[in-house]
Amino acid sequence: MNIEQVLEMWKEDSIIDDLKLDDTTVRMARVHSKYLELITISKMRRKKKDLDYKTLLKDKWLYYNGKLSKDQIDAFKWEYDPFGGL
Repeated sequence: MNIEQVLEMWKEDSIIDDLKLDDTTVRMARVHSKYLELITISKMRRKKKDLDYKTLLKDKWLYYNGKLSKDQIDAFKWEYDPFGGL
């Protein structure tokens, strides 16, 4: 789901019927729940990406500083010489 789809959903969900305010109030609780779920999922995805990035950064730091074993380098399928013979 991208931002355009969320904005399109919001255009439909944000309409308030002035003649049926009691129904609209009940509906807004469901709309709140819907968007709370969307933002929670988005935050969880962001945290997962941040964790993946930090793990890769640590592994690359170990790789470029020569701290990884040959087995670990093989597991990542990286070359043994990080600097390409420099």
